[in-house]
Amino acid sequence: MDNVILRFNKVLFEYGKKLILNEVDFSIRRGAKITLMGQNGAGKSTIFQLITGELKPEGGSIALENDLTIATAKQVIPRNQMTMTVREFFESAFNKKIYDIEPRINKILDVVHLSAPQDRTLSSFSGGQQARLLLAQALIQNPDILLLDEPTNNLDKEGIAHLTKFLIDYKKTCVVISHDAGFLNSFTEGVLYLDVFTKKIEQYTGNYLGVVEEIKASGWETRAPSDHDGAFLFMSAVCKSVGDFVHWIPSFNQPRDEACRWSTKLIPLQQLRRH
Repeated sequence: MDNVILRFNKVLFEYGKKLILNEVDFSIRRGAKITLMGQNGAGKSTIFQLITGELKPEGGSIALENDLTIATAKQVIPRNQMTMTVREFFESAFNKKIYDIEPRINKILDVVHLSAPQDRTLSSFSGGQQARLLLAQALIQNPDILLLDEPTNNLDKEGIAHLTKFLIDYKKTCVVISHDAGFLNSFTEGVLYLDVFTKKIEQYTGNYLGVVEEIKASGWETRAPSDHDGAFLFMSAVCKSVGDFVHWIPSFNQPRDEACRWSTKLIPLQQLRRH
């Protein structure tokens, strides 16, 4: 399999009666650093849940190399863990006792730029600080496949810089969903583009910004749906700016004042180069 450690083969998934993935194919090699990109609601988080086994495909197959470890940051700390100390929280991520856990905790907290005494209880942290702890808990596991969903959301500038360096140096595989184009472009070397309309994955090699340009250069405006709202949603996934977005409106024979309605649905301007 030439170092392929994860493969989706004709994977089909539906949520209720809604088709999310339609015979999706892609593969990821050992040590790859990949951006998972797509329009809002396309099913990126579903891909992560299928990789972890939290969800099962309704058709096709998902092949993982034997004995792979996978970690992803949870969205919230479970209520029954809120009384744990920081140290207990990190210890709970492992199936066996880690004898050098204290220095490892300190090192990984530095990555997310959080100062936290190890005897402090989780409930005493703010929501943003708890999000950093959840991210750090995933990172400390040093998994074979690291799945990160919007990891920079609760990080300040310094925290993003620390996390970026961590991922650049990371020797194993990571797949990242993020709206931060600069962050993605600094370490990813390939893109999985999940199209909300075709329900399929397109796989690209190259840095994030280069792939975005490749998608646009491939005649993406001719691939958009002909319906009014669908066309604008497609454009929002690939335009770099509101100006770029407005520029392409005539391609769909839509009045420019429609930009006023749809620009409010776009990712904020500083984030547009990512999804």
